[in-house]
Amino acid sequence: MANWPTFRVEALQPSEKETIITEYLEGIYRKTLTSEQKQLIVEAPQTNNPLFLRASLDELRVFGEFFTLDERIKNLMSADDPGVLFGKILERLEQDFEQGEGAYVRENLVRDTTVAIWCSHRGMSEEELLEMLDIPSAVWSPFFMSLDENLINRNGIWNFFHDHLRQAVEARYLPTQEDKEKQYLKLADFFESRPITDRVVDELPFLLGQAKDLDRLRVTITNLDVFRCLMKTEEGKFSLIKSWKMLGDYSQVEAAYLESLEEYQKTLSGSSSESFVQLLQYLAEFYMELGLLNGARSLYEKLLVELESISLESHGTLVFNVKNYSMKHRSKYPHLIDVLHKLGKVCEKQGDLPKANLYFRDALDRNNKVETPKQKLQLVEGLLGLGSVLNLQGERAEAKKVFVRASEVAIDALGPTHHYVSAITGQVGKLCYQQGRVDEAVGFFLRDLKMTRGHVGTNHPRTAGIMNNIALVYDVKNDNQAGTLYEAALAILLETYGPAHLDVAHVRHNLGAFYLGKNYLGRAKYQFQEAIKIYEAFLDTDRSDDILKETQQALNEVTSLSN
Repeated sequence: MANWPTFRVEALQPSEKETIITEYLEGIYRKTLTSEQKQLIVEAPQTNNPLFLRASLDELRVFGEFFTLDERIKNLMSADDPGVLFGKILERLEQDFEQGEGAYVRENLVRDTTVAIWCSHRGMSEEELLEMLDIPSAVWSPFFMSLDENLINRNGIWNFFHDHLRQAVEARYLPTQEDKEKQYLKLADFFESRPITDRVVDELPFLLGQAKDLDRLRVTITNLDVFRCLMKTEEGKFSLIKSWKMLGDYSQVEAAYLESLEEYQKTLSGSSSESFVQLLQYLAEFYMELGLLNGARSLYEKLLVELESISLESHGTLVFNVKNYSMKHRSKYPHLIDVLHKLGKVCEKQGDLPKANLYFRDALDRNNKVETPKQKLQLVEGLLGLGSVLNLQGERAEAKKVFVRASEVAIDALGPTHHYVSAITGQVGKLCYQQGRVDEAVGFFLRDLKMTRGHVGTNHPRTAGIMNNIALVYDVKNDNQAGTLYEAALAILLETYGPAHLDVAHVRHNLGAFYLGKNYLGRAKYQFQEAIKIYEAFLDTDRSDDILKETQQALNEVTSLSN
């Protein structure tokens, strides 16, 4: 991490190694080595590595044949590095727990256990390993006690403590890609046989993707129970995005989930359930994340009707209609107000600004009694949305008033460092940029970047959006840093979403314009062509032909200059 102190671990010196050998083996385990045996270990340069030394001593303390101890030490010291050493340790575990006859031996126990951990996304719980291996505790316990020194337990999930054991398992049991894919599928079969839980959905899509079984991966992630579990966390959502990227692109997503949704609705009886409403919310959110705006808008509109119906009686309020000076009975259910905000954002992205304006104003009108911090937060979100739309509609003085009000409420409710305050700072920066006050704009954008990085990290789409805004300012100032920032923002978005996303198209358009200004005609042409493909695929051309027309005109200019 930036500004964190660093500590350099130096190689062990001979005197230090001798002290460790004595105090560890004799002091803790009452295991004595001769001076000649100690010298074999001390003189081996590999034991300058603390991990190599510790692993070797652990092997010697469990070695039970006194007359062949010298040979065992020489065998361990013949390993060139920790990876090779752990290969020898795996071989010893096989001899102890797989070979011979008796109640404490099980064929392929070492391989099956370590390969399962190697293939897994997070690791394996002991209960999962016992179920998968189908062995009694009398066989398992002594083996696991021999292995757990090199494992780490995170909330009940066991994984390798270091990469050297992982590398040794791969080299010994998984030398080819075919071997790996076979074991990924074996573990996927195990998790697929279990009830759907957060734990199962954390592993199953990953394993099927690694095994390149794309048909089963598609069936898995379009299972609405799996989808619902994954959408509960940001990490799960990005797992879904990665899976769909692996399946090709996002063109299949909308139809695939709508088909699943239709089948799910057939199982419902009577009025909408809470789980159905939540499912609509997750689907709309996911479509929005992928830039599938028409699908997201349709689902949010459906969700709005559902929520109005089920919450009007319990959360009703009177809303004044300024157009005809009448009062209407509407729901002020917080979830419904969130959906109005989402509809406003979808319409804004589609270029349907009048409808976006109406949705945000409707949300603000319903939120007519603001007392709690949560209500204040909703008010800030609505003000931010309305201010953004007003800005795009050219009503910048009105937009600034709205942003100032949002800032006051946000700081009062959340403090000056909250990400909503950061978002307001960014919106004010956009206003300054559009008014030609570029030096002020870049100051606001840099403050926004600092706060946003602290909240979500460097490689996040929100961070990429701010980098794009800063690049726009540098572009106006004819600063070459603009190109670097555009490229960095594009790299983050491509890594997150893949090539087919509206945010990717916007940055490609800006980068193409930068290249055109620098007379890099080939690069500019490529960026404009890629942007147009995305715009044509995702935007309603009846409402968004301005950006398409602008990009097409830029492409035509590049083409004419190239001829």
